[in-house]
Formats: sequence, structure tokens, C-alpha cells
Amino acid sequence: MPGSFCRLPVGGIEICTDRRKTEHIHYPNTDWWGATLRDYAPQQQHNLNIRGGNENVKCFVSGGYYHQDGMLKSDDIKNKRYNLRSNIDVKLSKKLDFGVDISIINQDYTGPRNQLERGSALGIMTMLYRARPYWSNLPAPDAGYVLTPPETSPAVLSEIDYAGYMKWTRLGG
Repeated sequence: MPGSFCRLPVGGIEICTDRRKTEHIHYPNTDWWGATLRDYAPQQQHNLNIRGGNENVKCFVSGGYYHQDGMLKSDDIKNKRYNLRSNIDVKLSKKLDFGVDISIINQDYTGPRNQLERGSALGIMTMLYRARPYWSNLPAPDAGYVLTPPETSPAVLSEIDYAGYMKWTRLGG
């Protein structure tokens, strides 16, 4: 029968079953890297610079925006950065110059709590290295649950709905 397999139990009686219904349970082959990570991390960066002045006063202003989504297929990593810089140089006399340089950066980050390792908590990359291909990431038939416990599934740990999230904002200059 195509799509079936047979096995011999202890009693020696041949039992054949439909392989398509139970293959992912008895013979899982999970690509955890493919289930957890995408091949790219979408990002964008925009900058605007303005420079001007004359012999006595020179001015420079620069602003920028950066956004990156991250490598996780759950699309739960959001990293944004805004920066502003301003330089003003004034020539007060032949021997005296005055300058003011101001720089400010604001960075917002949101991502899964287990993305990085902290204390005894394992990070997603460590979980990827430890995950075995024979652990199934598919639901069992008619059971509605994943056969691999959620705390060992890198794909599940990459979702902030299950693992929680960390969020921080940094303001620097």
C-alpha cells in the first residue's frame, strides 16, 4: 500500500498503518532553524544632513532614523533608533573661536524575553542548538497540542505572547 509502513511487534504479527496520518508523530524531522529564523532581517536607515554658514559662523545639523525587525519568524523584534546632531562654530575674534556640539540618540527595543541568555534562562540561539530534529513541532492528530513541550521549542520561545517580552528605551548624547 503506497504511503504505508509495516512493523513487526514482539508477537511477530505484521501491522501496517497509513504513514501519512502518523509520520510526523513517529518520525518527525523538524528543521528548528527554519521554523524559528528567517533568512534575512529587514531594516531601513534614513539620514538627512544640512551644512551651511559663512566666514564667521558655520552650522551643521544631522538627523537619522533606523528600524530593524530582526531574524525571528515570529516578527516580534522591533528595534528603532532616532538620532540628532548639531554643531555650531562661531569665530568671535582672530584668536578666539566658540563651538557648541550637541548629539542625542533615542533607541526603542521590544523583543522576546528569552532572546538573550540571563542567569539560568537559556536564549533562543542556545535552544536552537539543543533542539533535536526528532522533536515534533506539529500538533498531534485530534489532540490540538504540540508534541514538544513549549519550554523546549525555540519557535515557541521566540513569540512574545508565550515567552513574555522585554522592552527598553535608551536616551543618550
